[in-house]
This record gives sequence, structure tokens and C-alpha cells, in this order.
Amino acid sequence: MKITLPLTIYGKYQTDFSYAEIINILDKKTSEKYLLGMKIDKYEYEENNKTIKIQRYSIGLDAFLESFPLIKMKIENENSMVANVKITPSYFRILFFAVFVIVFIPAAFFAEKWTINDILRTPTLPERFLFSLAGIIPGIWCYFQFIRPIKKTEKWLIEKLKLQKL
Repeated sequence: MKITLPLTIYGKYQTDFSYAEIINILDKKTSEKYLLGMKIDKYEYEENNKTIKIQRYSIGLDAFLESFPLIKMKIENENSMVANVKITPSYFRILFFAVFVIVFIPAAFFAEKWTINDILRTPTLPERFLFSLAGIIPGIWCYFQFIRPIKKTEKWLIEKLKLQKL
């Protein structure tokens, strides 16, 4: 029984390129420039025994905004070039940010009494809202830095290697 993890993309793809052509495409390592060169996306790859690991990363102005997941391609058939692709995000980082969301948002709305300035009282609505921001802001940050790049990475890989889903 194969365990499938949430947020991990598993897929079987086919391409018209041969294995050698895929390696040649990856060897070019062309960087993509955004915002007039203020943000540059690059990648590194490692090839071993018909398995290719690709890691994208960003350099520049908003490099802290996107952390791309690791791509593992296992070549299944070289004649018609079929590859199993697994795109795995950093679960440790996602769980780190999820702790803030899980703790602060429910506590902001469901806790009846808080100790504020050494006084036990019911918090006001603005106080609850400000406390919930301690969960909302890390949640939004986690989405843009770790969750959104998962699908972007799959689209990038499909475009780069001209893959068709089986």
C-alpha cells in the first residue's frame, strides 16, 4: 500500500524527448528573470541511475516569498519516455507555520476570559481581532511561500520538458 501525503503531487508523464535530450535541456540552466531582473529563478539538478532530482530556488528582491519544492523524476520507460514525478514540499516548514494558525485563531475567538494587564476579563472584539492576526499572518505567509509554489513547480516542469499527463 502506497502512502500518499497531502500537498505532494504524484504524476505519470510522457514526453517526446529522449532521456539524453531531457538532460541537455536541464544542462542549459537558463534562469528566468522577473520584475526587470530584480527576481531571478534558477535551478540545480542531480542525475543518478535514471532518477533526476531538480531543486528550483529564487534570488533577488522577493526570494523569501517562494520556496520551491523538490522534484524527483524516475524514468520508467526510455522508449516512449515515461516518467514518474513526485513533487514534495517542505513539510517541516509548513507544520511550523500551521502551529501558529492552529493555536492563535481558535484561541482568539473561543477563549472566554483572558488575563490582560493582570486583570481577568472578557476581551473586546478589537483585541480578539489583533490576537487572531498572530495566526492569520503566518497562514498567509505559509501559503505564498510554501503551498502556492507546489502547483507553480508542476506547471514549470510540464512547460520546461513538454510533458503530457498519462
